[in-house]
Amino acid sequence: MGFLESITEKARPPELEEFERVMVIQPHPDDTEIAIGGTIARLSENSEVIYVTVTDGSLGSRDPSITREELTIIRRKEQESAARILGVKRLFWLGFEDGGNYDYIDVRRRLVQLIREYKPQLVLTVDPTLRYEFHPDHIKTGRAASEAVLFYQFPRFENQEIFDIERSVLDIGYFFTSKPNQFVCIDDYRKRKISAIKEHKSQMGEGLDLLLWYLEEKEREQGKRIGCEYAESLRIMPTFALHAFVEGEFI
Repeated sequence: MGFLESITEKARPPELEEFERVMVIQPHPDDTEIAIGGTIARLSENSEVIYVTVTDGSLGSRDPSITREELTIIRRKEQESAARILGVKRLFWLGFEDGGNYDYIDVRRRLVQLIREYKPQLVLTVDPTLRYEFHPDHIKTGRAASEAVLFYQFPRFENQEIFDIERSVLDIGYFFTSKPNQFVCIDDYRKRKISAIKEHKSQMGEGLDLLLWYLEEKEREQGKRIGCEYAESLRIMPTFALHAFVEGEFI
């Protein structure tokens, strides 16, 4: 076995069902359902899944008659309904302005607090390194989540007087990624995923049919990789790969 093969084997994550608690950090309501809704439904059968939504979702409508305040309330209710369909019972809202000029450092601070308190073993978030991703909320969220996973375990980080922090996060996983290394069969969960997506009525509108077509084609193609009808993709990496680990590119 060569060097890279050995590294890849060493970095191989546990089966998803082995994680007892998973924290999903998304930029907006609906991101997780679209990207990995089937995976979330599957995880929820054996794991506690926690949703953390970074922004208030107040930018995401083309209807000029809806105010930001109104849309925030609508999208929160839609996300709560979608989460119930997928089996997610605990949701947190950080409330940063959708598309706003907030600092990702402030997001990171909040995420460090949540990770320390709820001790997930796996953190899932958007890939901030996606080459053609230009939505600042996605870039900020992915970066803040990654740095929070890297730094939460150091007691003096963020000047918090906590000296018994338990190291819990074993792996971080990215969705909306162009470099997946794991495919999850969702044959038994896809109907729930579609139902959850449809709860986001304020977002879907006329684009729903196109989105569903795209997802079906993509999930069928990914399913061929692992011998099932439908699959979703993730890039899962051990937390030690987040710093000074050149081989992380090849895991």
